[in-house]
Amino acid sequence: ADFRKALALDPRDTRLPDNIKRVERQLASRSSANTSASSSPSPPVYASEDDKACAGALQFEAWLPACDRLIASGKLSGSNLAVVYRHRGNWYQLKNDHDRAVADYTEAFRHDPSNALTANSLKMSLRAVCFLSNDAAGKVAACTRFIAVIPETDNDLPAAYLNRADGYKRAGDRARASADINAALRIN
Repeated sequence: ADFRKALALDPRDTRLPDNIKRVERQLASRSSANTSASSSPSPPVYASEDDKACAGALQFEAWLPACDRLIASGKLSGSNLAVVYRHRGNWYQLKNDHDRAVADYTEAFRHDPSNALTANSLKMSLRAVCFLSNDAAGKVAACTRFIAVIPETDNDLPAAYLNRADGYKRAGDRARASADINAALRIN
């Protein structure tokens, strides 16, 4: 996936170009990694009950407040903070609150742009908002970012253009809606 276009759409993020190649390498190595391990992995060690709850290892109801407390504590930074945002994004995704999931995955990616899991979570959450949102502006923004991160051969591309066209139509921008419909037709 080419994250350069989508991430360029977020003007607040200035560190991303340096890390895009690392994300792509992580994705490639993950897909070709040897899955046969000689020993089973160790169980995770959690620094606190909030860490454990935020990671989803405790009751579902405890997950969100624990992540909120960890973020508000100001004690985390970098990849550690990114993990907490990703876990909270996962919670929102499970609750079908895709807009908040996109916001948290974007924050997670901002704090650790080399993490392939975060990049993929952001991509899938953008897809959900693009395909499911009833908010015209949110749909257009998510579809624009989603279109930018998926390859031209992706089967979702025509549907992403059509969903963005729907957002433009709802916003009263018929010219852009028509252009996206034509783009979807050219792909098919």
